[in-house]
Formats: sequence, C-alpha cells, structure tokens
Amino acid sequence: MASTGAQAFNPSAGSVCFYALRRCGIKRTAVEVDHLVTFEHAANLVLSDLSTEQPNLWKVTLLSTPLIQGTVQYTMPANILLVLNCYIRYGVGGINNDRIIYGVSRDEYSSYPNKLLQQPPTVYWVDRTAPIVLNIYPAPDGNGPYTLFVYGIQQDDDVALAGAATFDLPYRYFKAFSDGVCYEMALTYAPERSEELGVVYHGVDGKGGSKGRAQAQDRENVPLSIVPSFSRYWQ
Repeated sequence: MASTGAQAFNPSAGSVCFYALRRCGIKRTAVEVDHLVTFEHAANLVLSDLSTEQPNLWKVTLLSTPLIQGTVQYTMPANILLVLNCYIRYGVGGINNDRIIYGVSRDEYSSYPNKLLQQPPTVYWVDRTAPIVLNIYPAPDGNGPYTLFVYGIQQDDDVALAGAATFDLPYRYFKAFSDGVCYEMALTYAPERSEELGVVYHGVDGKGGSKGRAQAQDRENVPLSIVPSFSRYWQ
C-alpha cells in the first residue's frame, strides 16, 4: 500500500471553521453569517493566546538598524511582540565584528546615572510599550559605525475567511490551533461541550493538551547552559 508522497496539508480558514462548528454540533447546512464572524474572532483570539506563551520560533525575525551617535532609544516595528536578544556589529580594518549586548531590567537601567554617556553600547532595556522601545547603554559614541541587530518575534498574520487563506502557523501547531478554535466556539455555541473541548486543548492543569504538546516541540534542541553574571562585581 503506497503513501501519497505529498506533504501539502495546510487547511484553509474555511475548512477549520466548518470543522470547529461540526465539533460544536452545528452542521454545514445550518451555518449562518454569525457563525463565520464568530469564527474569525475566535481564531484571532487563539492566536493572541498563543502569543502570550513565547517564544514562537516560527515567527523569529532578525532586524537591523544603524545606531546614531548619542541616540539611546530605538523603536521596534509595531508587529514585534518580544525581543529575544541583541548584538552590535562594528567594523575593524574592513572586517565586521559582532558583539552581543545583554538585557537589563528597568531598575538596572534606571540606576545608571548618566544615560547619555557615550561609549560602545554594552546593555539594553526593553520598554514593552506598544510599540516596543529599545533603550541602549551607553549611548553610541563616534567610533562606529555601529549596527544594532535584534532578534524579535513577530505577530502572526490575521486569520480571514476570504480568499481561501491559510494560517500563519507551522505544521506542528495545526492540531493545537484547531482545538483552541473549537474550544472558543463551544463557549458560544455549545457550552455543554466547552469543558471537554477545553481539556483537549489546555489539558489538565496546563498539561497534556494539544497546546502543551505543540509548545513542547517549539524549541531549539540544544544543551541547556547556565552562565552566571559578574557585572556587578567588577568594573
């Protein structure tokens, strides 16, 4: 018995909509406009929920911006939800050199007495406003040019039923996403099924559900290393 040899499964928003409604006990012949509107809201709210438990590795992007002498604040694009890490590139003898800079807390950044001190930057504080503002310290000096590289996580593309659009999700998240939509839809159309569908999605005490299984696989498979910071003990 031969397999298909294809790996093209990528369901449209419409097909997941009908799937979720069917699990809520609503047949295709009974679908109304209200169901479709509710689905779009539910699907985008599930994406919002998934974005609260970062990182979502499929949305990691590398941004770059030139640093300006004396300028300490740099605004990220509005669709960046989280900053993972940063490094600075500078040229020496025609060769690019990359140097990581480290994140600090609001309290640590506030403790620096002269935030406009000009030296090669070494740390940054992420002000999680909307959009995110990156504050670097010390302020870039005139020995550049320096380029700031930022690994950030972008927001997922919106779900829409029009145009047979698919989802901005990797294969490993299809089941979790569809279960999440089913649960959200059940809260409105099949409350008697919502508890059961919630367990399928969330699991019990946050464990065992399709959401947890997907998130367990959305990680880099590398050894864990713990490196202490001695920055407070030397100058």
